[in-house]
Amino acid sequence: MASKFEISETEVNEMSSVLQSCMATDVVAQVEGMLTQMKSVTLNIAVTGESGAGKSSFINAFLGISDEEPGAAQTGVTETTQKALVYSHPTSSNVLLWDLPGIGTPSFHPRTYLEDVGLLKYDFFIIVTSDRFQEYHFALARCIMQAQKKFYFIRNKVDRDLEANARRRSQRGLSDDDVLNLLRADCEKNLRNGQVEQPRVFLLSCFHPRCYDFPALQVTLLEELEGHKRHVLLLSLPNLSAFLIQSKREALAQDVWKKAIVASLSSVTRGATHNPIVPKLMETLKYYQQTFCLDATSFHRLSNITGISFEMDEYDIIDAAEIEEIKRSLATEDLPSAVDKIKGYFAQQDRVELNIAVTGESGSGKSTFINAFRGLGDEDEGSAETGVVETTTEPTAYPHPKFPNVKLWDLPGIGTPRFKADEYLKQVQFERYDFFIIIASDRFRECHANLGAEIINMKKKFYFVRSKIDSNIEAEKRKKTFNEEEMLKRIRENCIKGLEEIGLKSCTVFLISCFELGLYDFNNFEATMERELPQHKRDVLILALPNITLEINERKKKALQRNIWKLALLSASVAAVPIPVVNAAASVSADVVILVVELKKYYNAFSLDPDSLQKLSERSGKSVDELKAVMKSPFNQEITKDLVIKLLTSSSLFVVESAAEYFLGLIPIVGSLAAGPVSFATIYIILLRCLKELSEDAHNVLMAALQTAV
Repeated sequence: MASKFEISETEVNEMSSVLQSCMATDVVAQVEGMLTQMKSVTLNIAVTGESGAGKSSFINAFLGISDEEPGAAQTGVTETTQKALVYSHPTSSNVLLWDLPGIGTPSFHPRTYLEDVGLLKYDFFIIVTSDRFQEYHFALARCIMQAQKKFYFIRNKVDRDLEANARRRSQRGLSDDDVLNLLRADCEKNLRNGQVEQPRVFLLSCFHPRCYDFPALQVTLLEELEGHKRHVLLLSLPNLSAFLIQSKREALAQDVWKKAIVASLSSVTRGATHNPIVPKLMETLKYYQQTFCLDATSFHRLSNITGISFEMDEYDIIDAAEIEEIKRSLATEDLPSAVDKIKGYFAQQDRVELNIAVTGESGSGKSTFINAFRGLGDEDEGSAETGVVETTTEPTAYPHPKFPNVKLWDLPGIGTPRFKADEYLKQVQFERYDFFIIIASDRFRECHANLGAEIINMKKKFYFVRSKIDSNIEAEKRKKTFNEEEMLKRIRENCIKGLEEIGLKSCTVFLISCFELGLYDFNNFEATMERELPQHKRDVLILALPNITLEINERKKKALQRNIWKLALLSASVAAVPIPVVNAAASVSADVVILVVELKKYYNAFSLDPDSLQKLSERSGKSVDELKAVMKSPFNQEITKDLVIKLLTSSSLFVVESAAEYFLGLIPIVGSLAAGPVSFATIYIILLRCLKELSEDAHNVLMAALQTAV
């Protein structure tokens, strides 16, 4: 049995000794005393050296933090330490590193220095230099040795040495290891000449702690510390080697049985009315997470060091802007008022209409643009009628097939001999449109400029679109001197110049192909429209756009994410259905219908519904099955209540409890939910996870259709 559960014979004997008492209270008290004794041990590490040697940077690297983080030791090219300053480990507060004043000044006396900084309280000393070891280093080491304390020599900034001597050592055929061995030998010889017996020198770079001798220093310190202090140091060290991770695992395993006894017997000994096992288990798991550097803060640090992005959706889940929005929205609200406010917000959002007027000369491609903007082909049901002659005689509204509150209006053509801009705008009822899109497939003429000027007088926005760019490119490709970028620049400049010549200054022209909407200026065009709309209409526009570029995909994700906290609060507030999570260890309550509706909205916004996939298949030549094959989320099937409940029941208890505490600190109002903060956190995390997976699916589908990275 000992082998099966990885319990050593020593642990079995220790357990047997503790459990000899038949009184549960005695057992818990004894085990808690053992755990408390471990926590009460303090490790004091002194770090000293001359000014500029990198003492403070060494302390920060040893603690696993950067020089800019809160709580970091102050660094600088001049001596910033005037007295002994203590820095506690960010997660193991009983590990203290002391930044001692610099040595090496003319008045420096090692014995007096050690008395002043409190020699006896330190477990060992770290002596740092970034150059040759000097007489004051030797003298300090001898005094520490006489006091029967341990010390370790650190030669810092070796990365700088390697870089500075790169050319010279290359000429001599020396590798990095050769140079480091020579440097270590020189330092040790220098220290022996200073009467320091058997010196050990560790070559480090505080900016690259995983390189050089930092892992070896960690191992040496662990070998030379004993008992509880070794245990405390081990669990505080940053993970710089597989050996260290395995050693942490073994050390933590020794206490598992103790924590299990305390958690399982506490309710018996203290008459608890609720089961304390889950909170105690959560506390232990969080400690393991921090010890192995798997918490959000550690991932963020590792990302900064490596340049690799680590997704931590379950923990790093709300950005600063969203936090401020939540605080502003709920600062003065009780729960019923907050819920009513959120319901009102969604009701208002559902009523928001976006009316876009599309005009231009006959044959310029107005109707084709309207269809492409709505994700339709010219022959699809509900598409605007197209043709080489003017087919539009009066304003005709074309609602978006998935977002019917977005309407594109095909206005009658302009450019006839009798055309007058002011009369035209009154005829088409200009006041109902949020903005105008003026399309030309060739040069912009006087009718376009006059219309633009009149729209400005009416205090409305408009955008010039030069369509059929793909036709121009196809025609120019036959020339030997063809350069697409230069050609597009020429067309754009020519359009702007033509408009300026007929009186319209400082205008922008967007070059577009309605058959290849994702190319050329459409991204810039969409971003400009979005930026210039009122806030409450921006999301309406972005969700209705065809999912044709990665940029649009990302903007949709951000727009949808802004509503997640509102939906989570609403769903958890009006919920009546308890849903078990992880084998009934906890439960959440949720209005599943709200979640189904929102997930269907995600599905449609990212064009992952069957109709959209079929249209993409027809345009790209890829089969629907080929497109579905790159979808990894569980939503390549119909979104139903059963599917949502399955997602909720599969939530991780660890993630949910951690997020619940996070949200409770951020938004105290969630504590008054009948379903509790756990329900809010679960719904939030599920929606966020689904949004992330669906946006990734949309990206993958788009790449599969185009056979390229978008």
